[in-house]
Amino acid sequence: MRAVLVALLALAPATALAERTYTDKAATHDCTKEPEVAINASGGTYTLTGPCTRLTVNGADNKLKVESVVKATVTGSKNTLEIDAVDRLAVTGNDNTVTYKRGVNGKPKAAATGAHNKLNQEK
Repeated sequence: MRAVLVALLALAPATALAERTYTDKAATHDCTKEPEVAINASGGTYTLTGPCTRLTVNGADNKLKVESVVKATVTGSKNTLEIDAVDRLAVTGNDNTVTYKRGVNGKPKAAATGAHNKLNQEK
């Protein structure tokens, strides 16, 4: 029984480890209190204030405004993110639009491997 539990935990998605996981349609979240966030909903609107360490967006058709995040991962589709500061950005989903301004600790690194994603760095 213990071996089965260990195996199941090993297969659980990384988002299960987030300090705060949202499945509802809207929220304002203070990353100063809980710096790791996962969005597992679709069709929601979210505002993240303060310094986040990790953001994972698994859902679709979400709109996010993010003040600051060290690492952001977008695996869902048709999401729109506006990020003031990000260090690492990975977009593996499809049809996402991410706009960011600057890095948190230097020059941001951004990559999109999914189809039809748009990454825009504003000056």
